[in-house]
Amino acid sequence: MSDWIYNLGRMIALWFKKFNNPPSTLIADSRWKLNRLFDFSLGGLTFPNDYWYQCGRSNACVLSKVNYKDEPPYTYIIWKGSQIAWDTNEKALALITTMNPDAGKQIIPDWGTAPIEPKICSGEIVSWPSAGIFRGRVEVCKKVPSGGAKYWCCSWAWIQDQGGSEPMQEGDINEIDFAEFENSDSKGFTVTVYQWQSGKAVQVFHKSFSFSTDLSQAYHIYHFEWTATSITFFLDGISLCRYSKTLPLRPMYLWIDNAVARGFQGTIEKASLYIKYIKVYELL
Repeated sequence: MSDWIYNLGRMIALWFKKFNNPPSTLIADSRWKLNRLFDFSLGGLTFPNDYWYQCGRSNACVLSKVNYKDEPPYTYIIWKGSQIAWDTNEKALALITTMNPDAGKQIIPDWGTAPIEPKICSGEIVSWPSAGIFRGRVEVCKKVPSGGAKYWCCSWAWIQDQGGSEPMQEGDINEIDFAEFENSDSKGFTVTVYQWQSGKAVQVFHKSFSFSTDLSQAYHIYHFEWTATSITFFLDGISLCRYSKTLPLRPMYLWIDNAVARGFQGTIEKASLYIKYIKVYELL
């Protein structure tokens, strides 16, 4: 009962914390050593291709993906390098979601064999297969589109790319979502841990957070810390929750993308996910 009361009190305190004045960077923590810094605020799009790929597996930029939940009704999205740009006003990397300009063109999706016409065109960056992390801290300073799940965006870590060379093993913790905007508005997000069970990913940890501040109105820092004993999730340096059961045993790769809500129908306006910087740390 005491844990329940503590968690309830923490959730109420977090809801009232306004996050109106987010920090531009976090205070250094002596437990962590900075491994890589990708500062997209410096000007121009000098993309670090030794670390990040700009869409899809193998940087092919011609593959499509079904909606992120892979449930009907399907929404097909094609990821293109052309949907990634440096925004001069924001001084940030932009992952841009629009209606697909290649109307009438059909391609084979990653999931399935029948040709389809992607409705949505968007941007995605992934560190697979060049750079995985095994235990560490990842910070993403970003400004999300308004509208919550209508313009779904997520920062996450995954064992492999779809169809990659590292097949899932039974019991693998195969995915960590550390800022998934699937709520009805942009005042909150979810964090989730998935485990590979009987040939599919199953949620073993899931928390949803809602705040009084619209997170799309400013840059906020979303990060997680993965150690030998736990995975802890943060917003602007404030600890939100901790998962400490079965932990990943293999390196994971980072994904940041912008898309649309599950089962999208109709049209959308142009929307961008802006990224100021990404920091990757190793545990000392």
